[in-house]
Amino acid sequence: MKKLMAFLLALLLAAGSAAGIHGFCRGRVQRDSHTFATWSSEKKFLSWQGLAANLDAQVVPVFGSSEIQHGRNSRFHPAQVFANTSFQPMLIGAGYYQSLNHAITLASLQDRVKSKKAVLLLSPQWFRGHGVKAEAFASRFSEIQFLHMLENSGISRETREYLVERTKTLLAKDPKTLARVEQYTSEASGRKTGVWKKACMKIYKGFLQEKDLCQTVMAEELEGIPPVKKQTSSGTENTSRQPDWNALWQAAQEQGESQEQNPYYMEPAAWKKKEALIQKGKVKRDTVTDGYKSREETEDLKAFLAVCREMEIEPLVVILPVNGYWYDYTGYGKEARAKYYERIRTLLEEEQVSYADLSGEEYTKYFFEDGIHPSGKGWTRINEILYRFYQEDGTQAEG
Repeated sequence: MKKLMAFLLALLLAAGSAAGIHGFCRGRVQRDSHTFATWSSEKKFLSWQGLAANLDAQVVPVFGSSEIQHGRNSRFHPAQVFANTSFQPMLIGAGYYQSLNHAITLASLQDRVKSKKAVLLLSPQWFRGHGVKAEAFASRFSEIQFLHMLENSGISRETREYLVERTKTLLAKDPKTLARVEQYTSEASGRKTGVWKKACMKIYKGFLQEKDLCQTVMAEELEGIPPVKKQTSSGTENTSRQPDWNALWQAAQEQGESQEQNPYYMEPAAWKKKEALIQKGKVKRDTVTDGYKSREETEDLKAFLAVCREMEIEPLVVILPVNGYWYDYTGYGKEARAKYYERIRTLLEEEQVSYADLSGEEYTKYFFEDGIHPSGKGWTRINEILYRFYQEDGTQAEG
């Protein structure tokens, strides 16, 4: 009897502790909109509760890849440029994130995207080979977002099936995760499962929800993401005039001119790394005539656009360029790159999707940090595009 009482007491204490932790975390997942939106963290990117709790009418999800991590401490990065505006770009992405991951994330958010807008920063590198590699996709896969995607009645059966089948294909080398994904999809499709298996899956789903919530809040606390800011009595906090794009462009020009120069107009630190590789003969130089046309990535991009369409979200695709000076040196010439850009423009026009084409900036000095990532001028141009897209309907205009 004493052992039973001890067990029940321990169980009660554990339940009480879990409830206490849940209550603590649930009240703290929502944070200062600007700081959270521009925070770069894998915990944020893979979270469902963190993203869902921090989206409002002023927030536009901006999906991308490694460029989001570059220039974070410079005055040209979105985190600094939009610090004193009402617009908050929810930056989502790092290396290895591509169209498929972003399609699942967006679909998981269901009706939480209050702005009804989304931006995709489209990188040419995504279209190499067969698109996203299985290992890369698995490293950025979020089970909790996948579960919420399955529950989204706003996307069509066809789109959901594409996301599911593509996910299964790419998780083939991760059998444990694949087995759970197959169980999730089986339950979502209404197939009968054993009572025990169903109970275990329900418990595991609850565990994932709690893990997502607690990990996100702990990461926010450790990073020092401040709590939600109170509105001023006039309700005008954080709504200064729009950034001065001309001044930022000029500042980027002056910064570039002040640095040690190189033939490819890269930032000095990036050029030193490239120069060392050149001297060691480690730079791959092949004549490319028609590269970057992955069929798989093209279909993944179409799936992302389908999610936008079915969720009634207006997408804007930003066609990112590459450093023309550097790519000419490596052998991926201007004509070959032009074919890639034309393919993307044609696809987006067929899909009737708005896009901002930055391919004309390939030879703009000081536009790139290295061979692909934006520098001062690059971020200035991208930020202006984001801001104007946010303001398009006229409801968010600032004085």
